[in-house]
Amino acid sequence: MIKTKLEEIVESMVALKRTTSPSGIISDRSKRLYDEAVQEAYDKLKHGQGFSESSIVKAELDWKDENRQKGMALGIQEFEKKYPEHGKILREIIAQHRKGRRAYVDFQLLPGQDLPEEFYITTIMGLGKEFTLERAEKLYVSLKEFWDKLGREKDGKYSVLLEE
Repeated sequence: MIKTKLEEIVESMVALKRTTSPSGIISDRSKRLYDEAVQEAYDKLKHGQGFSESSIVKAELDWKDENRQKGMALGIQEFEKKYPEHGKILREIIAQHRKGRRAYVDFQLLPGQDLPEEFYITTIMGLGKEFTLERAEKLYVSLKEFWDKLGREKDGKYSVLLEE
């Protein structure tokens, strides 16, 4: 039996959906826990908590000045046409608020270091009750092999922008 192009596409869609649904759930849970950890790290760093001498990780706060656009240019232009004097005042106020400091948490493994395998497995198990020790170990091995094949650095630096 010869398949039509549409059949091949829909079969591919089914396979992709079945692949992305579980990975999406894992990703969503990981992202939620990651965001909570970032906020907690920010709070600890903000209050001066440091690291032990034997730590294999480091993190620090970084503040960057950035210009921010509010996406209201057309409305402001229209306002300026109707109320030129007030429009000028509005532009000045907006200009003052555009420039703002943004907080980042920069973090990394120290060069040549890695977290213990057990830490990764425990982290995976923390994603949900369906991750038994055996499943978490299998997933970790698969993810590690995939990461290694991609040739990604283990000790790269990461930076996360904090919510305002």
